[in-house]
Amino acid sequence: MTNSRLKSFIDRVLRLKEEEDTIKADIREVYAEMKGEGYDKTAAGQLVAYLRKVEKKGREEIEAANTIFDLYLNEYENGTALATHTHEQKSREERAKQRTSEAMDDNKAFSAELAAAGLISEESHQENIRLSDGIAQKFGAGVINEDPNSSVDPQAPAHTADDKSRSAEEFADRPTEQGGGDD
Repeated sequence: MTNSRLKSFIDRVLRLKEEEDTIKADIREVYAEMKGEGYDKTAAGQLVAYLRKVEKKGREEIEAANTIFDLYLNEYENGTALATHTHEQKSREERAKQRTSEAMDDNKAFSAELAAAGLISEESHQENIRLSDGIAQKFGAGVINEDPNSSVDPQAPAHTADDKSRSAEEFADRPTEQGGGDD
């Protein structure tokens, strides 16, 4: 190896290191702008790291590793025996459906609080229940905490004075949009 070849390699590395320093400074500026607008810099950094990991390894590999991590953490914190051969982890889609149903249950509880405080009418509250139940049935894992004493039938059409609202059944019959978040 000649001296000029070594110098060429070293010069290339030095130029790349300079570019790296410039890029790192630019990244710090972006994070500072985010922080200035009220975003949590640490959470944003974690999101960037996660998205890069997904891009490099794939979502399935990361979810599998996270499942194992959660099992180990549960064992460590709670002393729960690991049952890896019998433990069946819910798929990402099942977990998303469960979260949707839970969110709709929370929405109904919030609507009840608003109605009790007189901030919305009982009719609006009943409509919120119908829509929330419809969403939970169509997009979620079903209705949670369905009140057997409730006079609200999630399948019954909803009508308001101006007849602009839709029933949960009408909402549930809408086609779902397939695909990702390519907004």
